[in-house]
Amino acid sequence: MEKSEKTDLVYDDKHSYVAKDNIWKGHVEKIEVAAKSWPDKWGFMIDDDSRKSSNETQQIKRIHNFKPIPRTASAWIGWKSTDEKFKLEKYGHYTKARGSILKSLKWPREAVI
Repeated sequence: MEKSEKTDLVYDDKHSYVAKDNIWKGHVEKIEVAAKSWPDKWGFMIDDDSRKSSNETQQIKRIHNFKPIPRTASAWIGWKSTDEKFKLEKYGHYTKARGSILKSLKWPREAVI
């Protein structure tokens, strides 16, 4: 029987430990190359971000009269719906349409059915 000699470390068997180790080494090499080239490609983002954070200061408003936060989801919905800006009925409870789309387009009733 002849032995097949492999001179390089490329294996076709994906389940062997040597092949898995070579795959892992390839991943590590790519990560190291990416880490070395990152400052050249994307280093400007750090400079821009540090300038922005040093210039920006934000004042926090104090809220004195606040309601306690509800414990359940249904109570949360009810708690929010009592506020005017979170109302679902913007135009009141009993608003009605001012006519039909069929009348405004002058279509017969059979066009919808």
